[in-house]
Amino acid sequence: MAIALVAVFDVLLFVAVAERIAHNGRILPGVHVDGIHATGATESSARAQLDQLAHTMQQRVIDAKAGPDDVHAAAGDLGVRLDVDATLAGARHNGHSGNPFNAAFGVVLRRMRNDNIPLHVDVSGKAVAAAVAQWDRETVVGVRNAGITIHGTTVAVTPDRGGKGIDTTRATTLLRSAALSPRDDPIVLPLVGRRPAVTSAQAQVVAARARKIIAGTYTVHSDSHTFTITGSEVATALSAPVQHGRLALTMDATRLRDAVAAPIRALGTPPVNATFTVDAQGHVSVVPSRAGTGPDFDAIGRDILAGRRDFDVQFGATQPDHDTAWAKALGITGLVSSFTTHHPCCEARITNIHRAADIINNTIIEPGQLFSLNQAIGPRTQARGFVQAPVIEDNEFGTDFGGGVSQLSTTTFNAAWWGGYEIVRHMPHSLYISRYPMGREATLSYPQIDMQFRNDTNHGIWLRTSYTGTSVTVALYGNNDGRVVRETYGTCSVGPEYDTLTEQRCLHIISTNPVTQKTETCPVSNAGDDPNKKCATLQPGQTAFGAAGETGYSVEFYRTITQPGKPPRVEHDTWNYTMTPDITLVGPGTPTTTAPTSTTPGASTTTAAGATTTTSP
Repeated sequence: MAIALVAVFDVLLFVAVAERIAHNGRILPGVHVDGIHATGATESSARAQLDQLAHTMQQRVIDAKAGPDDVHAAAGDLGVRLDVDATLAGARHNGHSGNPFNAAFGVVLRRMRNDNIPLHVDVSGKAVAAAVAQWDRETVVGVRNAGITIHGTTVAVTPDRGGKGIDTTRATTLLRSAALSPRDDPIVLPLVGRRPAVTSAQAQVVAARARKIIAGTYTVHSDSHTFTITGSEVATALSAPVQHGRLALTMDATRLRDAVAAPIRALGTPPVNATFTVDAQGHVSVVPSRAGTGPDFDAIGRDILAGRRDFDVQFGATQPDHDTAWAKALGITGLVSSFTTHHPCCEARITNIHRAADIINNTIIEPGQLFSLNQAIGPRTQARGFVQAPVIEDNEFGTDFGGGVSQLSTTTFNAAWWGGYEIVRHMPHSLYISRYPMGREATLSYPQIDMQFRNDTNHGIWLRTSYTGTSVTVALYGNNDGRVVRETYGTCSVGPEYDTLTEQRCLHIISTNPVTQKTETCPVSNAGDDPNKKCATLQPGQTAFGAAGETGYSVEFYRTITQPGKPPRVEHDTWNYTMTPDITLVGPGTPTTTAPTSTTPGASTTTAAGATTTTSP
C-alpha cells in the first residue's frame, strides 16, 4: 500500500508539473476570481477583465430602500478602488505552491471544488459614513428638534417631535459591503424609532436664558463714549441654532451693529469701499479701499451673552464691503462700449431721466450677474424724486411718475448690445419714436416690462452714466474678451462708431403701414387724441385736428459678434411697430346750424402739417 500511495503521489506530482507547463502564463483550472472569467485565462486577458471590472465598480450607483424612500450612492464618491495587481497576483499564485504535497493534491482538489480568489477592493470609511448621514437626512420622518423663535422681544419654544430614521450602524455595514462587492443587489435599510437631539425641556432652558438677555438695557463704554443698547436691539441679532446636537445662543455682530442707533454706528471712522477711476486715455484703475474703526460688536456680543450689563469695549477695525482685492479681481481695464441718445430740452421727463441715471451710476455688475434696470432703479415714486411725465400704455398716451425713463432704458440696452453682452430681456416701444434706433430700443415699466442683460464674461462691468440738457450717455467699462460687434444685414455691416455719429444702419424695413384717418367725438376717452385740449373749445359739429398718427413698420436686423478663437455668433431681431391714425376731433352734440368749417389761419381747425404731439417716453 505504501508503494501504491507513493506511486499515486508521483503520478499526481507529474500531472501537477505537466499542468504548470501546459498553463504557463495562464491561471490554473479551477481557480475563480469574483466578477470575471478567470479559469484558464491568460494573465493579460485576466488583467483586461479586472481593469474593466474596476471601471464598472467605480461607475455604478448603489441603490437602497428605506421604507417608502429610495436613496442612492455613487460608488465613485465612496472611494471604491479595486487593486488589480493584488487580485491578479492571488489568482496567479493559486496552485503554484512550492510545496510538492500542495502541488500534487491541488490538482485533484481544484477539480473537486473551486478555489475562489476574492477581489482586493478598498473603500473610504469617511465617504461611507458621509453617504449614510446624507441618507439619514433624506429619509428621517417626523423627527423635529425643539427650538426657539424670537419675534421682537417675545421668545417662544417650538416643541420636539419623535419619528423614524434609518439604523445608521447597520446601514453603514450594508453600504460598505455593497461597495466592496461587484454585484448590483439593492440594499434594504432597516428603520428604527428616532428621538430628536434637542428636547423641549432643553429648549425651555435656552428660552429662559434668551428672555433674560433681551430684557432691560446694556451700558457700553468705548474710549470716550458711553452708549446704551436696548434689549429689542439685541433681540434682532440673537438666534439659537443647533450646534453639536445642542441649542446654542449666538449673537450676529453685523445684525447687532445694524440694529443699534445711528449715532452709535457713526462712532469712529466708516470704512471706504474700493472704487474705480478712468484717465483721459480711457484706462481704468482701482482706487484702494480703506478700513474704518468702530465699536467692536463681536466683543459686545460676547459680553452680552456672558450676562454683563455694564462693560468696556475697545474700538476695532471695520472692513469695507468691497475691498481693493475684490476690485482688482474684477479685471476692469477700459471702455468696452458707450451709447448716447438725444432728446428735446426742458421737459418734465428729463427730471426722471436724470434721476434714474444718477441712481444706476457707478453700478458694478460682477461676472455672470444679471443686470435688471427695473431692479437697479427701483419704484418710480414722488418720494424718490420722480415726477409725472408722458408715458405710452396700450398704444395710448398718458402720464405717470417716471415717464421718460425708457430713454435711459434704450441707452443702456444699446450700450450692452454694442458691448457684445448677452441680452436677456427687452421690449421695444409699441409705437415708433424717431429719436431711438428703429427696432433696437427698449421701453420700461415698473415692474412688468424690464430691460435685462447678463455679464457673460469673466470680468466685471463698471456702468457709468452722464447727461446734458439734451442727451444721456451710458458707458460700460470692463473687458469683453475681445468681442467685436457689428450690425449686419446682407452685405451691409456697420459698427457703433457709424451708428452713433451718422445714424447709419444695417436695417431691413420689411413693410410699412401708412397712417390712416380717424374721427373722434368729444370728449375723447384717450387723452393722447386731444393733447392740446381742443375739445374744450369746439362747438357741436365743429372739427379740429387732434393728434398726428404714427406710421407702422415691420423691421429686422442682425447682431454679429466676433471674438478671437471662436466662430462668429449671429443674432436675429425683429419688431412690429403699431400704426396709429391721424385724429380729427368733432365737437359734442348736434350742430344748431349748418356752416362750413373754417380752415383759414387762426380758425379752430388745425391741419396735420401744423399738428403737435405729446412727448413720447
